[in-house]
Amino acid sequence: MDAFLRNVLVATDGSDSASRALDFAIALARRHGATLTVCTAVDTTAAIAACASPYGFDAGLAIEALEASGRAVLDRAGATVAAAGVPQRTLSLAGSAAAAVVACAEREGCDAIVAGTRGKSGVERLVLGSTAAGILRHSRVPVFVVPPHAAIAAPGAARVLVAVDGSEASEAALRFATKLAESESASLVLCNAIDTRDLLAKASDYGYDPAPLYDDMRATAASVIERCSELVRTGHVAYQADVVNGEPARSIVAAARVEGAGTIVVGTHGRAGLERLLAGSVAEGVVQYATVPVAVVRTSRAHARVP
Repeated sequence: MDAFLRNVLVATDGSDSASRALDFAIALARRHGATLTVCTAVDTTAAIAACASPYGFDAGLAIEALEASGRAVLDRAGATVAAAGVPQRTLSLAGSAAAAVVACAEREGCDAIVAGTRGKSGVERLVLGSTAAGILRHSRVPVFVVPPHAAIAAPGAARVLVAVDGSEASEAALRFATKLAESESASLVLCNAIDTRDLLAKASDYGYDPAPLYDDMRATAASVIERCSELVRTGHVAYQADVVNGEPARSIVAAARVEGAGTIVVGTHGRAGLERLLAGSVAEGVVQYATVPVAVVRTSRAHARVP
């Protein structure tokens, strides 16, 4: 199967987390024979606003320093990519980082974006502060979010785990995950998470037998897995199913660890905010707890684009 990731954009700000994202982007480009578009954003407008004062302070020196820093970041990243023997383009972007990165991906015809995380909780852990939240919210192409200490799998050495719940978003994630697994000669794990926390707690509080309700939840999960299996069977990738219990995000991450998955794939409906990701806050939790890269695939009937 021909590689479906031909041009991958990686956003960097020179931080340690961005460096790890660059390492992953290089490995991804190697596996797919892709070109890397390496970019950093310099928001001179914000610098001018920050330097504004009633005394007529000249922001020129601050802007020069920002631009020099951006060039240095690109030079270092470009040297790393060149040493790895991966084809590349380096671009300095102007303006708000999230908007600039998303616009660049559109303009350059990129098939995916790679960004790093800082290892903090919630949205703040994403590279460039809240910038990656904006990238995830507006990008029409999948975004690989890379934890700071993520293991980077060799081609064919690890599985791709995709979280499925039967929604349109998870179907888009499944299509992407299937193509990713086929292109990397990896196997696929279809993972459905059953959230049993409220079921067991309420059964204890009100003294009823949770077994019938749990059986219904298992039957629903089996139906979801069977539908997803039908979609996967049309391709050329080995797969297996995994139904897990407990808090969904942690259960999905734990399943990825047990199954030896090198990448987790989740879907998003493309609405405002990470809270709109697949299964409510599940995908946000997966991004937060994961120790491997997470591909977030956005879908909406008007804007989704999966390579």
